[in-house]
Amino acid sequence: MKKVFFTFNINRALERLRNLSYKLLDLLHGVRVKRHYDDLKFMMQNYADPKVEQKRNEYLDAILQHAVSNCSYFKEYENYDSVADFPVTNRNIIADNFSDFLASTYKNKKNHKVATSGSTGVPFETLHNKQKCLRHNAEVIYLGERANFTFGQKLIYFKLWPEMRSKSWIRNTCHYSVLGLEGAGIDAMMSDIKKDCRTGLLGYSSAFERICKHLDKTNVKPLNQCNVNSIIAMSERLNDYTKKAVKKYFKTTIVSRYSTMELGIMAQEEIDKVGYFKINSGTFYIEIFDMNEDAPVANGTYGRIIVTDLFNYAVPLIRYDTGDVGQLEMVENSEGIKEPFLVNVEGRKLDLILNTKGEILPSQISSYMAKYGDFKQFQFVQCGEKEYILKLNTDKKVEREEELIAEYKSVLGDDASVRIEYVDGIPLLGSGKKKEVENTYLSSLSKHPSTLETSLQTPQHEHRQLNHDVHE
Repeated sequence: MKKVFFTFNINRALERLRNLSYKLLDLLHGVRVKRHYDDLKFMMQNYADPKVEQKRNEYLDAILQHAVSNCSYFKEYENYDSVADFPVTNRNIIADNFSDFLASTYKNKKNHKVATSGSTGVPFETLHNKQKCLRHNAEVIYLGERANFTFGQKLIYFKLWPEMRSKSWIRNTCHYSVLGLEGAGIDAMMSDIKKDCRTGLLGYSSAFERICKHLDKTNVKPLNQCNVNSIIAMSERLNDYTKKAVKKYFKTTIVSRYSTMELGIMAQEEIDKVGYFKINSGTFYIEIFDMNEDAPVANGTYGRIIVTDLFNYAVPLIRYDTGDVGQLEMVENSEGIKEPFLVNVEGRKLDLILNTKGEILPSQISSYMAKYGDFKQFQFVQCGEKEYILKLNTDKKVEREEELIAEYKSVLGDDASVRIEYVDGIPLLGSGKKKEVENTYLSSLSKHPSTLETSLQTPQHEHRQLNHDVHE
């Protein structure tokens, strides 16, 4: 008992030392991160404050003025009245016209290159200027704190690591590749967690699902609450099974983070508001557009997530179509003041599932399969206008196949053709991510944009109604 207590105190002391060391390094460099941290914290905690509203408007106008003055792509919009006068951009447009988006004042400066693999869409590279990088560091620290993570404590990070990462004493990060996340590795990780006083977990949602399924299989006892105090899922939809299993084994509420490599952390789920993502309004201006037209929609309407980055001056991302879809809703924050939250955040537009009427359904529809068996893997695929496949990797066939199909038809439509396909495995994407839903039908239509537009219809009914107990 004394040994455990001694180890606990040593680890806590090292946490504080790491945190202090980082602050001292920042102090030596002019407290650049702290300035951004204080600014971001004030803006996100005081959304309705007139000073904050003024600051948001100033940041927005500054990036717009910079873009029309220094980026040839935006020159023709120099007489703009507001952001509404600017066009919608996306990865393809920027990649095809990169030199026109690169600000002339930053061409010869030392910028940081960021790249996405394109595993769920189009590969993309862009540049971040120094202030954008500092802002990102600040949002990682602050939004980590909102999920109970303190910089300096141990962080276990699950994703696809293409090469061995060097360890940083200050960051105190341990990297686990999702490709090698198997039984023995999970057991070793759990053993390490038990030795630490406080640990934060960050990674793909499917990594946490795989860990929990292994713990189910091996009948592992839940950890003490002090072992893990922060768990953040990213990059993939967090299903209902994983939420409940993580809470059971780690005694901690898992939250989802909405982020991309090219932008940063745009929103993060609140611990006390399941399914509601607090927007990083100090760094981004977010709009929701119609599924088929470049026009804003009313709050509460499902549509494309369009983002303006207020801090990337090297390659301004203005009205940037993320390729994702969701809704904005005015919701009371912890202070009782209404502010916009992102809800029903889904993945790529081309991986949406449509019912037989062409209405969009939430990707949580795949979770219906969970109650019909203990599957190693499952995937829901729409392969035609009214054709769907349930792919199951399992040791035994589903006993209630007809009931399973009937439940899906009740949501998809009575005229839906639903079949079950038993498979030996469902490969991960090149990035190591898991695709729980896939729409090969929409992907094929994307080659004919006019046909795709007529196929996507925003449902008029309340979207959250379909999510019931598996609401994201």
